[in-house]
Amino acid sequence: MRVANVPMQGWLATPTRRNALKGILIAPSFMMLGLAMQPSPSFMDYDDMISSKEVDARITNYVGVVGEAEKALDSLPPDRLAVRKVATMWASQAEQGLLRPLPAQGTEDTFVNGVKGQILRSARGLSSALGKSAGAAIKEKQFNLAAQELALGIKVLQPLRYSDATATSVVGSIQKRLLNQLQDCWPHLSKNAQAEARPVIAMVQGSPAELARVIRDEHRLAAIAFAQDSEMALARGERPSPQPSYLKSADLVSATARRAEASSSKATDFF
Repeated sequence: MRVANVPMQGWLATPTRRNALKGILIAPSFMMLGLAMQPSPSFMDYDDMISSKEVDARITNYVGVVGEAEKALDSLPPDRLAVRKVATMWASQAEQGLLRPLPAQGTEDTFVNGVKGQILRSARGLSSALGKSAGAAIKEKQFNLAAQELALGIKVLQPLRYSDATATSVVGSIQKRLLNQLQDCWPHLSKNAQAEARPVIAMVQGSPAELARVIRDEHRLAAIAFAQDSEMALARGERPSPQPSYLKSADLVSATARRAEASSSKATDFF
């Protein structure tokens, strides 16, 4: 069944709908029989989820760097200096807290397409260009320059890493690849270059707390989707679909995110 993309804060805006959600999650068949449901005391609290207004504001902050990234990546091959300039701007704004994660606002609000997809493509394009530039620098035995390019590529991706489970998987995999390149040139780096790279390596080690939040939100979205479809089914006089299909999907993407996080974290063991 296709699930509409409804902003979670809007859908859960009234106490009636919050309680309906709790009731549906506990026993949808009872609701069909018209029995009154009591709220579950152990049900997750949705009040700490980021509002759609806040996410929209965060997206707006990416507009400038994404536009500059598209210009820098427009030529084939991309201009090395232009890519580095934009990537430095992107990393700087991330360090200032201007570029932040973009949590999903619905089950169809992903990085596959739309504006979020454009943002991730720009970040991936910059990191890919930096990775290729670093590879060329390594061949020329310019190891310190290569390390700088790779560190910048990792930094560009970092603000999007804990947006949702999909972003965690994609970003973690790319950062691991860049880290593997850094490992190749590590023995040849000066002590200063190694010292500059260490904070970036620590980034790739990941954050258990952020990963836990991403996985928690993934399951919350599954619960909201289930509640929404169940409400629509009840309005039509139909029996709601079983809940496990939603949770199975959330479990799948969460497991993928866990594996990517563990893999990228393990790649830092070398250093």
